[in-house]
Amino acid sequence: EGERGAVNETYHRILHDPRHDRALLLRYAEVSKRQFGDWSMGYLSSQAMAPDLLLQYGSNDRFDPEQLGADAALDFLLAVKARAIRLREAA
Repeated sequence: EGERGAVNETYHRILHDPRHDRALLLRYAEVSKRQFGDWSMGYLSSQAMAPDLLLQYGSNDRFDPEQLGADAALDFLLAVKARAIRLREAA
């Protein structure tokens, strides 16, 4: 989310970062409002990525974005974000 040029620059930086491989672009679209402005996605605890969420949006308890369509991937990330924020606030 953000200004188009900044998003493209960030995506290309990730593509060239050796810590990332097999990057997969699931969605590229204009958004009417930010949905992740309050969440950095920098770190997810194992509690946030609990198997129940993975099973709800996928076919097994492993994160495999290739099995998700664009809408399911967005719904999954929103659910993970909500859980991560709840866990952070409870700590």
